[in-house]
Amino acid sequence: MKVKNPNLTNNEYAKACIVLQKYDNLLSTTEAFKLGTIFKDLYSPYEETEKVK
Repeated sequence: MKVKNPNLTNNEYAKACIVLQKYDNLLSTTEAFKLGTIFKDLYSPYEETEKVK
């Protein structure tokens, strides 16, 4: 994208490379809202443990 502001140069400062991925192992919309992710593989809840004094 070229910069139109005359005070700035047309240098590129960064590029992003995004690899498209196939979405597998998805949760239902209702379950995804409850768990905070649509991906089953990313769901990893914290387990409660005893507090160390």
